[in-house]
Amino acid sequence: MTNLERAELVVIAFVSLVAFFGSQTLPSQAGIGKLLIWLSALLLFQSLVRDLVILVTRKSVSVESEQREESLICLESTVGVVGIIVGSGLLFSGFGGSLPLSGERWMLIVLLVLWLGFWLKDYVFSWRPWRIKKEKDHLNILVAWKR
Repeated sequence: MTNLERAELVVIAFVSLVAFFGSQTLPSQAGIGKLLIWLSALLLFQSLVRDLVILVTRKSVSVESEQREESLICLESTVGVVGIIVGSGLLFSGFGGSLPLSGERWMLIVLLVLWLGFWLKDYVFSWRPWRIKKEKDHLNILVAWKR
């Protein structure tokens, strides 16, 4: 485990505690669709921050020499986008009901979403061939929709 990964785990724990102690400012009840949109946005924000930290801390390397084209997309981003689409569908259809949210629930939900993002960060979804594979450094892969 790298130092950046250890730091991310500390940040995940910290953000989860902030969700617990700041739960008075968060809604005590939320619709399933709205909650799914919020949590998917949190997952995408985590991915964005991680990528920016990697870009800032990475040693200067020739990007052109590392880039390659593949038919794949980051699984973490895919889950986040699908969550926003499904959440929007639930929100605008009025289907799904609502969920009561206490401080403990907010902390647990935030912890689980951020842990899921941490776990998914190294995986990609490939559609040529269809599979999920581990690709540790997929920041320099250009998405090729067609070959």
